[in-house]
Amino acid sequence: MRRVCFWAVCLLGWLPARAQELRTVPERTDYEATSRYEDVVAFLQAVTRGSDFLHLRWLDSTVEGRRLPLVIAARGLDPDPQAIARSGRLVVYIQGTIHAGEVEGKEAILELVRALRDGKHAHWLNRLVLLWLPMLNADGNERISPNNRPFQHGPVRGMGQRPNARGLDLNRDHMKLESPEIRAFVSLLRRYDPAVTLDLHTTNGSFHGYHLTYSGPLNPNTDPELMRWMRQAFFPQIQHRMAQAGFRTYYYGNFERRDGQEVWATFSHEPRFNNNYVGLRNRIPILSEAYAYIPFRDRIAVTAAFVRAVLDYLTEQADRVQQLIQQAEQHAIALGRSGRDSLGVRFALVRSSERTTILKGAVRTEENPYSGRPMYRLVEDSVRAVEMPEYQAFQATIRERLPRAYYLPPEVASVVLPLLEAHGARLERLERPLRLRGERFRILENRQDDRPFQGHRQRRLEGQWEPAELELPAGSWTLPMDQPLARLLFYLLEPRSDDGLLNWNVLDAFLEGSGYYPIWRSSP
Repeated sequence: MRRVCFWAVCLLGWLPARAQELRTVPERTDYEATSRYEDVVAFLQAVTRGSDFLHLRWLDSTVEGRRLPLVIAARGLDPDPQAIARSGRLVVYIQGTIHAGEVEGKEAILELVRALRDGKHAHWLNRLVLLWLPMLNADGNERISPNNRPFQHGPVRGMGQRPNARGLDLNRDHMKLESPEIRAFVSLLRRYDPAVTLDLHTTNGSFHGYHLTYSGPLNPNTDPELMRWMRQAFFPQIQHRMAQAGFRTYYYGNFERRDGQEVWATFSHEPRFNNNYVGLRNRIPILSEAYAYIPFRDRIAVTAAFVRAVLDYLTEQADRVQQLIQQAEQHAIALGRSGRDSLGVRFALVRSSERTTILKGAVRTEENPYSGRPMYRLVEDSVRAVEMPEYQAFQATIRERLPRAYYLPPEVASVVLPLLEAHGARLERLERPLRLRGERFRILENRQDDRPFQGHRQRRLEGQWEPAELELPAGSWTLPMDQPLARLLFYLLEPRSDDGLLNWNVLDAFLEGSGYYPIWRSSP
């Protein structure tokens, strides 16, 4: 009898600890607090312990030395990239807290990984391999304060900050790759090659009536068939499924004044943003933005529901998505091989042909019990539909020919090559001098911003390409454009690109006293 009681006491003592281990911080605090780095690591270690299909791996460290935990959900597979590639399954990457004050993506990921562990959503793993990264900006996450993100409705004990430990906005770093966090992300793209990425955010600002807004790639240089499928098939399906679950969703936007009237307008086209960068890599990016003015508990719920809807649909459409990705890569290679097609380097937001019904809402003010500061909360009864013009797409205002190759002299290559290789470019080194007929860009105007942005005074060139006899010494590099990343590499290297290497001052040293751009290209 004593032995039975002893083991019963042990079991009863173990069960609550185990249950506590597998509850998130919001669940344990009545949604007043969010998880810190150690909480996330402990949770993922517990939820993957003993599982034969949930594998905990680590990405490179942050500025302050925190390794980034990654959970790979792969049934019946070794979780290394080669085995995953051989499986033929669709790889999907889900990411939270690129902005560490926007924390519901992190918490939703923890809940969904736990649900997988408990046998829910098992059908996903028949067709998909899932990569879960709950906390990209781990350093920013640790700077929790109730004074961060004013007016956001919780978590009332505070949330992290937007930038990383160096003050960089990680969602502006995808082209220049200055942060270890985004370098780790791009390295993951190269190793695991996810066909689809989900980047989970929180939006504030405009008083709209949606629980969550979303976006795909916005840069017009993205493969047109990928963009068409997302607008005509993917997002309508997701919106329908979310409505069935009781959530109001629509394309991301904010209220602006244009031409004397109120409009609904999206954000920006530059590939410095995650969704636009992934699109130029011929992959399918999905941005979600839970509404900051609904309670923290509800933001976690709508974000988790959105991820579930996306994964359900991708499970059904896995073959179609694989086909779209393969076609996009073939199209990019063909563009580079042609040497005559053009893509945009500058863009403008354009008005849709028809007015759109947008949901507006009002908020009431509540007091944060910890900081005493005001928070906004959506008044559900205030939501109403209003017709207005919509700005959801960009068009090129300046285009340039996409050449068959770019040429990098040795001194330029020494600066540019590491960055191009980090993005995944294929380059070829010249062992002998080469003379050929090509083009060089004559600089007619060289402007630099007065104010720094992300630590840079961005640069703009105006000018034109002109025929030239090029003499490339041994040790120069050729960047052939008949490769899958042609769209991205074009954007990085064109001198008038609004988000390329020149824009981010990478080539400043080569412009002093020179009337020409230091990178050359092939003739038509």
